[in-house]
Amino acid sequence: DYNIMNNPDYVHYNLNNNSVITGASNGEEDRICWACHGYSGGDSQADFDEQPTDGHSSNYNLTSAHNCTYCHHNDNVNTNFNAPQNRAHTWYDDEINTPGVSGCEDCHAETEMYNTSHVDDDHVTRIGLAVHYGTGHTYLENVRHTDTYCKYCHMNTSTTFSDAFSNPWNMQRSEHSSSEDTPGCTVAECHNAYALHGTEMTEPYYTDASCTSGNCHNSSEFQKHNGAVNCTECHMNNTQTNIHPIKYLQLDGITFSTSLVTAAPCVTCHQDNVADAIMAEWDHTPQKVEHQHHSEDPANGSKWGDFWNYMPDVFAFPTSWVRNEMNDSTNTNSTIA
Repeated sequence: DYNIMNNPDYVHYNLNNNSVITGASNGEEDRICWACHGYSGGDSQADFDEQPTDGHSSNYNLTSAHNCTYCHHNDNVNTNFNAPQNRAHTWYDDEINTPGVSGCEDCHAETEMYNTSHVDDDHVTRIGLAVHYGTGHTYLENVRHTDTYCKYCHMNTSTTFSDAFSNPWNMQRSEHSSSEDTPGCTVAECHNAYALHGTEMTEPYYTDASCTSGNCHNSSEFQKHNGAVNCTECHMNNTQTNIHPIKYLQLDGITFSTSLVTAAPCVTCHQDNVADAIMAEWDHTPQKVEHQHHSEDPANGSKWGDFWNYMPDVFAFPTSWVRNEMNDSTNTNSTIA
C-alpha cells in the first residue's frame, strides 16, 4: 500500500531516498521497493535505470528479497543503504543475545510496531508486517536513554514482547538494590543503554575489583570479608545475573534473599555447618569459633573481677537510636526504667 509506505511515520520512509528516479512513473514510491526487491549498483542506492524493464528482478519474491540483516547487520557502506547497525538484543549478538527470537519479525510484527491498515492485505506475512507496515514505537522513542526505556520490557510481565523472552525472569528484573542511589540501567558502569539494538550497549562482567572501582562502592568502605570472601559470593551467589537485585546469604546458609532482617549472621558460617557446602563451592573453609568467649584463656571473664556484677536502675539508649528493622520506627533518647 503506497499510502502507508510513503509517509514519514513508516520506518523505511527514507530508504533509498538518494536514488535516481528519472524516468520512473512512480519513482517516489517505487524507490523504497527497489532497495529490497530490486538491483543496486553496489553504491547503497538502487536507481531506476538499474531495474529490469521487462518484469521483476530476481530479488522480487519473499525468499530472495534482501532481509533485515542484509542492511542492519552489515557494515559495508556500499551495500547497506546507510542503515543503522543493530547488535544488542538480537539472536546473533555474542554479548546481549536474545535466543528467544529467530528473526526481527518476532518483535517488529507485534501490533504496537506497525500500522494496522495492513488488515486490507490478505497475503501479508509477519516479516511483511514489519518491513512494509512498520512504524517503530513512538513511546519508546521518546524515553530513550532512560530507565523507563529498559523497564518497558524488563520490569513488565505483561509486555507485548513476552514471547521474545526465553527466560521469563528477564521480564521482571529488579533494580540493582533498594538504595536511593542505586545506579540506573543507562550509566556507563552498567549497560550504557541508549538504543535497544545499539552497538554501544554492554553487559558488564562484575568482579570484586569492579564493584569497588569507578563510581560504584568505595574500596575504603567495602573490603573482602577477612580478605578472602568476595562480594559477589555472598551477595550474588557468584552468578552474574543475580546483580538484579543484590541479595544476602540467609540464615539457612543456602538461600539468597533481599531480606536484610534474615541475613546470615556470624554464627551461620563460624559456628554452624549449614553454610559449609556453599562455602566449599567458593573454595572457602570458614574458621569455626566453638565458644564466644572473650578469649581462649580459661580465666577470660574472671579477669574483670566484679566489674560487670551490677544491675542498673535505668537503661539509657543514645539519642536517635535508630531503627527497628521490623517496623521502621524511630526512638530518640529512649529510657527504660
